[in-house]
Amino acid sequence: MQQAPVDRDSPDPLEREEFERLISHQAISHQTANLWTIAVYTGLRHGELCSLAWEDIDLENKTLTVKRNLTNQNRFKVPKTRAGERTINLLSPAIAALKQQKALSFLRPSYDIDIALRQKGKNRIDKCTWVFVTGLSTHGKSVNCGYIGNVGINRLWHLDAKWE
Repeated sequence: MQQAPVDRDSPDPLEREEFERLISHQAISHQTANLWTIAVYTGLRHGELCSLAWEDIDLENKTLTVKRNLTNQNRFKVPKTRAGERTINLLSPAIAALKQQKALSFLRPSYDIDIALRQKGKNRIDKCTWVFVTGLSTHGKSVNCGYIGNVGINRLWHLDAKWE
């Protein structure tokens, strides 16, 4: 039996003041500040942030339901385990960020997205209006059906880290 690899770097969590500086920095967009606020106050993973749709959010009841994940291979799947499919009660900073983000992406087009299920060969179609969106290509069409991908989030993180 193989042992799991050991992390070489010690965790370096974001301090509260670092987070506040990050989301209030003049060089980041409103969407980026909203994305990091949602990440911090919900604990969503990168793939869950990428696949977050307005159809998953109930602002009236202050909940967000995790229904899908974007893999590093750019495929949508349900979370690995049933426990990964969960409803998160939203804290007020997350609600405020979602309300701000709503002005940026709520009226964008929705897409029928193929979601791989846990049973081999089984899929479902989800209608998704993405919360976090990309821009348009040079031809005026949405990139990636409009969702921000894992690579995009990783780039944001590395760019944001340089601004300290």
